[in-house]
Amino acid sequence: MTTSPRKSACIIIGIATLILLVMLVPFYFLTKSFGWWQKEFVARGYAVGVQIHQNIYELNLFDLAFTKPMFDHQSVYVPASRLGSYFTLIALSQQSFPTRKNILLPTENPYFNGRISITALNIDTTALATESRQYLNAGESYRITRLTASPDRVLFSFSTDDNAPDILQSSPYLKDIVNQGMCRTDGQSSGCGIAEDTYINLSDVLHNYFRSCLVYRVDDENKRIILQFIPMPGPVLI
Repeated sequence: MTTSPRKSACIIIGIATLILLVMLVPFYFLTKSFGWWQKEFVARGYAVGVQIHQNIYELNLFDLAFTKPMFDHQSVYVPASRLGSYFTLIALSQQSFPTRKNILLPTENPYFNGRISITALNIDTTALATESRQYLNAGESYRITRLTASPDRVLFSFSTDDNAPDILQSSPYLKDIVNQGMCRTDGQSSGCGIAEDTYINLSDVLHNYFRSCLVYRVDDENKRIILQFIPMPGPVLI
């Protein structure tokens, strides 16, 4: 019994398609782990500074993410699970530096004019965020973070825990970003998965609630990312 040419061609196409799909799956995960399919990048290997009165000051912040330069509507992102960078940049956006010279200190890094003393900012974190825990039963719970402009003015609430309600994980200010080129183990298997974390769009928070426009430029030659806060007209909530 012979097979018709049309049927043979369909079999060949089907086998080729299956082989192609099998090859594309690892290719997709490999390219995703390097952040090819996202507009953002995590600033590993770059030093972050802030421009103040034409000088550039070093910031010891190493966990920021940014929109890639080729895209419009550029944003700065901070980790949602660790709010240290969020507190620092919110506080910096509200500073009057000519009257707070103790914040600006010397640095050994020749690519900066000085450094920011984060401790000298005297950040009142309780005025910017509160946390609570919601229990589902005696052995299961999730954390709720409330970002605030004052102890009684809540901006929005969110949770990065997988068992939290969808409404707490789907804020328009939150975005999952892959830490390109990194992998993460779960402690239970020998494999290494994609390192993806939830970030807060700090640029949008500053624009909408604190009347500050946060812009940046990437200095690839000197491996710097330089932030600049531009005040906007109108009252702030802090």
